[in-house]
Amino acid sequence: MTHLLTLEGQLRLVGAALIVMGAFHAVLPRLIGWPSDLAGTTLLTRQVSYAHLFFIALTCVLLGLLPLLLAPDLLAGGRLGTVLLAAQTLLLGPALDLSSSRCSHRSCGAATGCGPPPTSPCRCCGPG
Repeated sequence: MTHLLTLEGQLRLVGAALIVMGAFHAVLPRLIGWPSDLAGTTLLTRQVSYAHLFFIALTCVLLGLLPLLLAPDLLAGGRLGTVLLAAQTLLLGPALDLSSSRCSHRSCGAATGCGPPPTSPCRCCGPG
C-alpha cells in the first residue's frame, strides 16, 4: 500500500485510471443511449460521432500506457520525460479544471445543476 504513496505509484495509478477510462468508452454509447439518439441523424453524423469517441478512447489508453509502463523513466529527470509529462499536463489539465469548476451541490443539497447564468441562481455558489 505504501508504494501507492510514492510519486511513481501515483503516476502508475493515473495511467491505470486513464486506461480504464479509455476502455469505458467502449460501453459508453449504449449507457447514454447513443444508438437511439443517433438513429434520426445522417450517416455522416453517426460516423463522425463514433470516430470522435474512438479517438478519445484511443488517446486515453495511449496516454495511460505511458505512465503505467514507463513511470521510472518519466521520473528520471531527463528532457524527454519532462516534456512528455508537461504535454500530458497541458492536455489533461484544462479538462480536469473544467470538470471541477461546476457546482457539485453537495453543500446546498440542490437536485440539479446551476444551469446557464443568470437564469437559475444556485443557493450555494450564486448565479451560474
